Amino acid sequence: MTDRGAYQAEKYLKLMVILYFLIRCVRTPGQYQLVILAWLLGVAYLGYQGSGGAGRMIGGRLTSGLGGPDFSDSSDLAVHLVATLPLIGALFFMARTWLGRGLLLATGALTVNLIIMTRTRNVLVGLAAIALAVVLSLPRGYRVKGLAAVVVGTLLATQLADPRWWDRMQTIAEYQQDASATNRLLYWRAAVQMALDYPLGIGLGNFHTTVMDYVPGLTMVRSAHNTVLACLAELGWAGLAVFLTLVGVVLRRLSHIRRQARDLPAQLDIYRPPWHTPFHLGWHAVALRAALFGYLVCAMFTTRLFAEDFWLLLGLAMCLHNVTKHIAAQTRQTTDDRGETVPATIVPTALPASPAGSAEEVRHAAAAK
Repeated sequence: MTDRGAYQAEKYLKLMVILYFLIRCVRTPGQYQLVILAWLLGVAYLGYQGSGGAGRMIGGRLTSGLGGPDFSDSSDLAVHLVATLPLIGALFFMARTWLGRGLLLATGALTVNLIIMTRTRNVLVGLAAIALAVVLSLPRGYRVKGLAAVVVGTLLATQLADPRWWDRMQTIAEYQQDASATNRLLYWRAAVQMALDYPLGIGLGNFHTTVMDYVPGLTMVRSAHNTVLACLAELGWAGLAVFLTLVGVVLRRLSHIRRQARDLPAQLDIYRPPWHTPFHLGWHAVALRAALFGYLVCAMFTTRLFAEDFWLLLGLAMCLHNVTKHIAAQTRQTTDDRGETVPATIVPTALPASPAGSAEEVRHAAAAK
């Protein structure tokens, strides 16, 4: 047991406490929408900081200085931003006013600009996974339009890219000459060998130091640069099975929510004076699933096993499950004269009667006494 392992164990315990309260408290469409808006507000602030020159730049690349400990380097920050893009897109299409759409469009532009500043190569595969997940999730009649939207969005995003971005991306095809890429292959082989030597794992947080025993000539701590292999090496085959099961259950749950959304009201109105915003369950499910897909693909090139944002995304999936149950409970199916089902209507929740009776009855009882 090392200090790093103790720190990660304590952090994970805190994460589970936060997730418990998050899943227990977020149950209605309005509550879920507020959490997503808080997430986007944080990303907008990071984008504002980055465009204002905050953070540490090395060789024209943003390397650190933004966000909290989980954004300690450019790759970690880029993964968080990539997963945010589908959430921005969902709220953009749900926005009812031009002001709301403009704010979300500005948030998206700041996010893309910050992604470009990180010069992180794994964002390309993450963005490709998001685009594929979104297009395939759309109904067949909308897939061509969705693909067109992805193409247009990509073309607009490339307008923000500078020559240094393109130079960095070209190194993907020449990874044999890139020391960073070739070293990652060594770390991945070391992680597999650790799992073979220690089927129950080498211990939480121990990869950074143990890898020096498996890579000849390595004299400094290094990350696995792969979430799945880091989990396999540190927590063993049983830990990897639990991790993959959790991810599989969440992704399956989101697919189930998307199917349930077809039988529920297509759109709900959230009224919080003076704001009046729509809520579309199906779009939220598609966006969150695409965010997780993009995050997981990026996580194959960086270690995010105990990152807060990853576990919060899993928690948001369960919150959306709570919202689905809430909407279903408030929805009543009716039939017309021909016995056909008509669109569902939302039935307001009736407040339970007070055990003491109404306020007027309580006053009369007190006067009688």
